[in-house]
Amino acid sequence: MNWIYTWYSPHGRLTASEIADHMAEYALNVVHAAPVQTNSLERPRTNRNV
Repeated sequence: MNWIYTWYSPHGRLTASEIADHMAEYALNVVHAAPVQTNSLERPRTNRNV
């Protein structure tokens, strides 16, 4: 990931956005995290009776 500037080509097979999506998915897989839904930026509401 650190060397993207050496091999990325704007005329390549994938767009910058597609590469970013793949890299984010890879990073999340490394830490075994679930990806966040991209259609909503709101945090899930919880029912907390404090």
